[in-house]
Amino acid sequence: MHMAERNGVLETIGEESAVRGNMLKIWDLGKTDKRNQAPVLLRSSKVQPSNKPHPVSDSLRSAFAR
Repeated sequence: MHMAERNGVLETIGEESAVRGNMLKIWDLGKTDKRNQAPVLLRSSKVQPSNKPHPVSDSLRSAFAR
């Protein structure tokens, strides 16, 4: 798993057992979920929808900068 944090937003990318391929998740570290006290998940997306390997870039970070 890889992680990057900026301006209270955490981005993670890694494998999940329930999904084939990698998942990109974006978390708001400033807000907590009342049910489990974990950071709020803002977005979740499969990175390799075609199951063909391709490089992952850090260019998405600017879209989520506050």
